[in-house]
Amino acid sequence: VVNHRPGPSSKGQILNYVISQIFEYEKNSGIHFHAFHMQDSEDLIHPKVLKLVNQKLDDYDFIQVPVFSLTVNSSQLVAGTYIDEFAESHTKDILVREKMGAAIPSAGVGTTLSRGLITSALRSLGHVYHESSLTEDYELGIMAHRLGFRSTVACHHYEKDNGEKEFIATREYFPKKFSRSVRQKTRWTTGIALQGWRNLRWGGSLGNRYFLYRDRKAILTNAATFVGYPTAIFTSLYAWGINPEPLQQAFHSEWLILLLANLCLMGLRLVQRFRCVANVYGIRAALPIPIRWPVGITVNALAGMNAINNDVKARRGKKALTWSKTEHELPEFFGTTRVAT
Repeated sequence: VVNHRPGPSSKGQILNYVISQIFEYEKNSGIHFHAFHMQDSEDLIHPKVLKLVNQKLDDYDFIQVPVFSLTVNSSQLVAGTYIDEFAESHTKDILVREKMGAAIPSAGVGTTLSRGLITSALRSLGHVYHESSLTEDYELGIMAHRLGFRSTVACHHYEKDNGEKEFIATREYFPKKFSRSVRQKTRWTTGIALQGWRNLRWGGSLGNRYFLYRDRKAILTNAATFVGYPTAIFTSLYAWGINPEPLQQAFHSEWLILLLANLCLMGLRLVQRFRCVANVYGIRAALPIPIRWPVGITVNALAGMNAINNDVKARRGKKALTWSKTEHELPEFFGTTRVAT
């Protein structure tokens, strides 16, 4: 399908046009499609994905298959943060969202929509994707939930002949350069935390509102975390230097108790992330997590500050935010019969 509009455009507009052309194809060919499955051209699609979603379509109208980064060298710290974040998100976080009855955001790839969901969205909203949104996939998942359609995360794995665990998932490379990662996450943060707040507001059950809050608080908490860690370390070293009292007495200080409580919560989060990454990639891939942790915090903090800056400029100038595509690297074996692991 060739887009009928001259660029620049957006992914939402292009996908809406693709859907309209699929319906035109149906009229001319007599073929009737039951579902629509989304993938990007650079994705490595697992050979069992379509079989899995076909089984799920009997009970669900919105199906999200996990998305994982391809394995990268441990020295590639920026790319490694995507290993950590997607493994934790797609084997823990969005599964909890489903259990709590909250909306499941689409990852933009590995997402299947039933024909009923597509036609209902067109009838109710006039479109499937919000064309001016920078994260049209995220809003798609929230919209499906609000229209009353059942959503699920198809997180499944099996053992291969050699005994290794294999997840049925979409895999791809994510940005390896710091600047590209900040640019990509700036778009994600702007679309989810700022545009999402304006376009979607608040609604649904208490659980759904809680996860909307979690999605949107990152605009501030990422920057707070970036400042908080060095501040806590400096303050602790300074206080210890000017008052070297025994550790037992130091525990009576309220700020130190608060600091230790936060350190324990951070340790718990690191353990959870370690388990998620080890579950998908193996223990060896999870070992550099403490090194990648501050890299991810820095990228996310800068993305949050850029998102606020871009949004303020656009609103002051009464200009629309422009959608920007992330440049992806293709693996060497792309297009062959080799299955990525």
